[in-house]
Amino acid sequence: MLHLSFFDEPTVLGAPYIIAEIGSNWQTKEDCLKSIELIGGTEADAVKFQLFTHEALYGYPGTMPGELNPAWLPDLYSCAIKNGLMFMCSAFSTELIRAVNPYVRVHKLASAEITHLDMLDTLNEIGKPVLVSTGGASKEQVDTARSKLSKCKVCFMYCVPAYPATSTDWKDLEAYHEGFSDHSLDLFVIPSGPSPWRFEVIEKHVNPLGIVSPDYSTSLSLLQFKAMALRLKGYMKAVSADEIHRDANHDMHRFHQRRKLPGKDGYYRLKSSDSLFSRDSHP
Repeated sequence: MLHLSFFDEPTVLGAPYIIAEIGSNWQTKEDCLKSIELIGGTEADAVKFQLFTHEALYGYPGTMPGELNPAWLPDLYSCAIKNGLMFMCSAFSTELIRAVNPYVRVHKLASAEITHLDMLDTLNEIGKPVLVSTGGASKEQVDTARSKLSKCKVCFMYCVPAYPATSTDWKDLEAYHEGFSDHSLDLFVIPSGPSPWRFEVIEKHVNPLGIVSPDYSTSLSLLQFKAMALRLKGYMKAVSADEIHRDANHDMHRFHQRRKLPGKDGYYRLKSSDSLFSRDSHP
């Protein structure tokens, strides 16, 4: 049985709208497109990226891992739609909000940006629905954001701003939290929230290609994410614990086990940026 979610889209009755956060788990545009295709094979409803620059975050020029090229947005959007997903992209400045706006139906404001009043004003001017993470925010800051976004439909997302969040005590959970931006690696207990709480929206980091990145340690593998999404949607558990363990062993073999490298003495790990690395070379 279906009902309309926060996004005015049908979803399983009683189940949350699930956002797969890719974050910085990519190295190339092709990685982004392949990740979207893989997420399309799960029970996720949306796929999300991040658009930031060093200057937008820190006020002076520089480079950072995970800086998405804005020129990729049209193709990422089209790929998401083709795979039955809503496309989302958190932006980290007023200019970048306007850059992503043509490609998103819903904006997402990260926890650290809740005090960026110019971004709040820009989102309110646009008037589209906004998800707002509240990690570390005071009630006064939440109230200010709510006031600033008076023209927008707003969903405040409970968030523990730890990467990864090893536990969630729910001590700051409030009645206005209709969503959950979950930074834990838990598959079933934490994402479901405290009983009998029911979140409308859940966002979870996932690394579909197993790429070593700044978000690697805070992200589920594709199989883990698939298992979580199936459980949250209320379907039978279609992925066994043994399969999840095998997936973890797969990552250990691909990334961490030491091996002899040509032209080098000793044993070393492979990085995804190494020329010898191939996603298809390690079963």
